[in-house]
Amino acid sequence: MSQFAHDPLYKLMQAQIYCVEERDEDAEWLLEAVREDVLADTSSIEYCYFLYVSTLMVKEEEYTAQVYSQVKKFYENGYDTYKVLWILFYLGPDSES
Repeated sequence: MSQFAHDPLYKLMQAQIYCVEERDEDAEWLLEAVREDVLADTSSIEYCYFLYVSTLMVKEEEYTAQVYSQVKKFYENGYDTYKVLWILFYLGPDSES
């Protein structure tokens, strides 16, 4: 087993790949596996990334707009890293997510 197998960020990356491959059940399973740990710390990159990947599952414009707004506030309030900016880029109204 990979040393990364228990890392929430790694699982979120796997879930994103599964979404792209339209393996929604696998992606959903991974999101559920990390949900509790990730949502316990709402000031982390994992939290923002979890929200982003969840938009790939939900596939609703309104939900994506809510997540974009939430992540944008996070970015504007001091967590202005390139990782969060990347997430904003893909969540933004001009993206083709």
